[in-house]
Amino acid sequence: MMDASLLLRLFLGTLLPSALLPLLIAVGLRYGMGEQLWAHAGLHALVEALVGFMGLFVAVVIKLLHRNQQVNGRLLWLCAGLVLSIPLMALHTAPGSDENVVIWLYALATLLGGGVSAGMLLGEQWHSQPRLPYAALLIALGLMGWAMFFPEHIPDMGQWSQLSDLAVGMNLIGALGFVLAWFALISGHVVSGRRAPLLLGNFSLLMASAAIIFLLADTWDSRWWFYHFLRLAALALLLSYFFALYLKDFRVLRENDARFQALVESIHAGVYRTQVTLERRLVYASAQMHQVAGLSMQQCQEGGVSLKSLVVPEDWPHVQEALEWSIKTHVPYEMQYRINHPQRGEMWVSDRGRIIKDHQGQPCWFDGALLNIHEARETEQQLLLAKQVVQTASEAIVITNHKNQIMDVNPAYERITGFMRHEVLGRNPKITQSGRHDASFYATMWKHLVGEGHWSGEIWDRRRNGEIFPKWLAISAIRNRQGVISHFVGVFNDISRQKSTEQQLERLVFYDPLTQLPNRVLFRDRLIHEVGVAERSNKLMSLLLVDLDRFKIINDTLGHGVGDELLLQVSKRLIASVRKSDTVARLGGDEFAIILPGMERAEDAAHVAETIINQLQVPFSIEENELFVGASIGIAVHGQDGDDYDSLTMNADAAMFKAKESGKGTYKFFTPDMNIQNAKRLVMEAELRRAVDNQELMLHYQPKVDAESRQIVGMEALVRWVHPTRGVIPPGEFIPLAEETGLIVPLGELVLTRACAQVKQWWDMGLPQVQVAVNLSPRQFQEPNLIEKVSEILRKTGFPATGLELEITESIAMHDVDNTIETVKKLKDLGVRISIDDFGTGYSSLSYLKKFPLHALKIDQSFVRDLGGDDDGASIISSIISMAKAMALGVVAEGVETAQQMEFLRGQECQQVQGFFLSKPLPPSDFLALLERQQETGCAVTDVMGGKAIT
Repeated sequence: MMDASLLLRLFLGTLLPSALLPLLIAVGLRYGMGEQLWAHAGLHALVEALVGFMGLFVAVVIKLLHRNQQVNGRLLWLCAGLVLSIPLMALHTAPGSDENVVIWLYALATLLGGGVSAGMLLGEQWHSQPRLPYAALLIALGLMGWAMFFPEHIPDMGQWSQLSDLAVGMNLIGALGFVLAWFALISGHVVSGRRAPLLLGNFSLLMASAAIIFLLADTWDSRWWFYHFLRLAALALLLSYFFALYLKDFRVLRENDARFQALVESIHAGVYRTQVTLERRLVYASAQMHQVAGLSMQQCQEGGVSLKSLVVPEDWPHVQEALEWSIKTHVPYEMQYRINHPQRGEMWVSDRGRIIKDHQGQPCWFDGALLNIHEARETEQQLLLAKQVVQTASEAIVITNHKNQIMDVNPAYERITGFMRHEVLGRNPKITQSGRHDASFYATMWKHLVGEGHWSGEIWDRRRNGEIFPKWLAISAIRNRQGVISHFVGVFNDISRQKSTEQQLERLVFYDPLTQLPNRVLFRDRLIHEVGVAERSNKLMSLLLVDLDRFKIINDTLGHGVGDELLLQVSKRLIASVRKSDTVARLGGDEFAIILPGMERAEDAAHVAETIINQLQVPFSIEENELFVGASIGIAVHGQDGDDYDSLTMNADAAMFKAKESGKGTYKFFTPDMNIQNAKRLVMEAELRRAVDNQELMLHYQPKVDAESRQIVGMEALVRWVHPTRGVIPPGEFIPLAEETGLIVPLGELVLTRACAQVKQWWDMGLPQVQVAVNLSPRQFQEPNLIEKVSEILRKTGFPATGLELEITESIAMHDVDNTIETVKKLKDLGVRISIDDFGTGYSSLSYLKKFPLHALKIDQSFVRDLGGDDDGASIISSIISMAKAMALGVVAEGVETAQQMEFLRGQECQQVQGFFLSKPLPPSDFLALLERQQETGCAVTDVMGGKAIT
């Protein structure tokens, strides 16, 4: 704020000149013209042109100075006032202008010019409005257009000798605005100093005086000219101030630019200015950019080159990230990257820059500098790499001088020896000697080291805690340029773990990691050894192969953790069932082997087998589960069943398979006919492979019947093998073989394809659109492309997914539950129905089961078979049906063979039934006939055949 004396001086310095100058101009015009009228259009046009030029020139200068932050933002209101008033005043000189329009333009220019200029008194929030002059220009152009094209709409402004009240009021308000602007200018809020307030204040008062004299003037009289010359004098004062200020600013810019150029060219970095884009196209580049980036002098001078084009493509993502962050946050960037130098190839540069904003606060340039750091970077990288190698090496590294004093050690040295770096610096490495090596050992070592320049070998040292350990040490002598040894570098690692690992590896090679029993490798060695002992001692030696029953379903249902724990407990029971001299080995999976040497009779092996079977029949308690497993055991006796490893194991394996075929939970001694059976098994496998390729497999369909209406509501597709010489082979003979050999996958795909094609054909014939159910084996379900295969088969056959039902077992459902649920959901998304087959025979968890998107449960036929003779079967069936209803699932009972079973199931409100009581599986032709007859007669299944089941 100004003090009172300065304000008084400014007041007098503006008020007195602004009063004397009009008085002098008035006296001169009065003396020269008297009361005469002097019409001179040329002079009038010249005066108005000068006023217009000076006013607009001053407005432009104010805008430029404000952009360069050389003047106060309040002056933008003065700039806007000039832009508004000057064009309107100048327009009245146009030839043929109507007097009313001229008066209106004068009054409007005075009103808007003074009123807008008074905006300099407004508060802080109205300062620095950069778009204000542009808005004023648009308003002025609009008003000028109105005056030119719609003069009839201009209000009545009176005549020069007698102005209307509107014209008088507009001029007085404009004059008041210029007075207020004068007050703002001399208050010190707009401009500072002594000269500026005087000049700008006189301008405002002269403009206010001109507005008042306008009210008294008549066309071409002395007052009329007086008004014009006052405005001319006011703008001349304004022009003199701002033009001088602009010249001063221009000179300062030139001087600063010269200093900047000299500074830029004196540094070793390439200075640049680019567009604010990721491309960063050059607007300016110093001559040093030629050295740093390889740009030609022409490119540096003309610009337009993209700095992105210089960046090595591999480094661009890093540069892009830094630039995007700078553009987003307006913070400076600093980065190092490689560029492609036209002469030097790839080079490292350091790039530092920042965003330059315009007067509106918007980003307009990137200013920065590019520095060549290639050599420094390479040196730094080499040093850093060397340091990192030493610091991260797993081997201990110790560096000594020529006097064998430790200069440095790495973290591995501290970890291995226990000595910290600060404890050993300056000391001799012998502080870790163990005392196991004598003086001659070290003398030989140093002689070889000095003579050959290196030494390596195993040596024992002592840790800080006194523990002695072995290490492998390599020492190298470092020589300076004169060839004199200046340093020694020792590298060693602790090999005590290696020695321990060798022992552990030996155990891993020969023992099962889960049960710690001998594995197949050690079992083979011991069996060969016991065969030799038996031959020398003439005593019997028996081999037992034990395969666990029901282990797979437990492992698949309850998970591998439970399966592993079960194997551990089984191994303990096996060990408890034999002598200490016997060998119990785990061959893999759920298969164990037991070697019984030094036996008197073969029956002794049978006794051991019975003991094992009894021991394993006792329930296993694991994670709150009571589990039951059995064992199938095959026995081969040395001498009578084989006399070497291969024959004994092959024959014991054949006996074990025979035990499993005999109903499991038993043991079998090897007999020669077992090999014949194995041979037949191999032949059947080959024939089954050919059968899949030669289309020897066909489908039969067993109807699924509504329990109440006895109408066919679905069918199950069952595969049959028609052998060219042996006839029909039951599924029980070849399905397990297909599962074991992996043939079940192409076999299942064949069944699914044929079933969909066949039922699609029946639907197209207009027969009832009943669904077909197809079983998925575990191997099929685990195929990674199962969903794609099912979708492809449905697409190729044209069979709707809603007509297909896929049946999976409980063991499939409970194996890897999360993945199984995901697969079932994907099948359901195709539109396929999903049901659980043989429900009740597995270890289903209801908490998991309810997560499956199922449609139905199929009650296992073993529970249906027990109806009538076992109350447990009836209770289980009732429970399953109740549970299915609660879960909104359908229920199908399979294996219905008697009327009693049928009536019980109907009484329990079982929805669908299936079994020989209703119909056996039928070939396609017979099933087609059954559907046609049911469609024609509307009769139930048992009615079609005269009240008898279809056989």
